[in-house]
Amino acid sequence: MRIAVSPREETREPDLPRLVAQLPRKYREVITLFYMEERSYEEVARLLDLPMGTVKTYLHRAKKQLAAAMLRSKMTEGGR
Repeated sequence: MRIAVSPREETREPDLPRLVAQLPRKYREVITLFYMEERSYEEVARLLDLPMGTVKTYLHRAKKQLAAAMLRSKMTEGGR
């Protein structure tokens, strides 16, 4: 007896830690401190000895790169 199973597209979340690890070091550091360690902009700036504006710029650029990497990851998995 065969049971028919309808094909189902798996929705997998991208491996965020792996994607963060692929970021340039300066972006990885601010992402880790701000989002994973829940530090404030001021704390991140002080810890990395950077102006607060630079911290905000790095966060923006890091998020942009992560979004692009997540999109590429989804497209790669979807093409299989």
